[in-house]
Amino acid sequence: MTQSAKWKLLGALLLCWLGLLAVRVMDDQEPRRQPLTYVSGQSVRADRDLESQTLVALLSAEPASLSGPQTPSKNIFAPLKFPKPKKKKRAVVKSPPLPAPKPVAASPPPPPSPEDLAAAQARKQMAQFRALGFSEEGGTPLAFLGKGNKIYIAQVGEELEDRIIVAAITGTAVRLRETRTRLETTLPLRPAAAPSPP
Repeated sequence: MTQSAKWKLLGALLLCWLGLLAVRVMDDQEPRRQPLTYVSGQSVRADRDLESQTLVALLSAEPASLSGPQTPSKNIFAPLKFPKPKKKKRAVVKSPPLPAPKPVAASPPPPPSPEDLAAAQARKQMAQFRALGFSEEGGTPLAFLGKGNKIYIAQVGEELEDRIIVAAITGTAVRLRETRTRLETTLPLRPAAAPSPP
């Protein structure tokens, strides 16, 4: 928005405001006046006495003097009274005690399937490996893996201990695959320890 447009908008808003103010001033009417109920010096108690006398006179008036047909009065706020139901005596029939339930022997869980056993064995075998390091020789990545006291230097596709294949080698992890179950596990590479200062 340009500077001149801003000034024009401000001028238009001021004109609107002045117009509303002029209408308000011209249309200003004097507030309505209501006559006072109580005049100074007049006793309020006298008015209240007059009202209470009128109320007593109305309440003590004969019912025949009231307008309209006479109906029997009923207290609509009184609690309702219902007749109490009569209790019938019921015959109690004693049944013989039920025999105690026989304990149900819990059935043993089904034995694991051969596939589950093979998967568990594969996981156990792969869990014994640990990734020790990573190197590249002639553009071929090599992984240094350890199992117990043995150290393996392997590349992608190489088989370890007849059932474990090195599936992938990256700078951060080595992925192993078990040949029979096709299960895989990822071994993270440990960062090289910084040499301690002499």
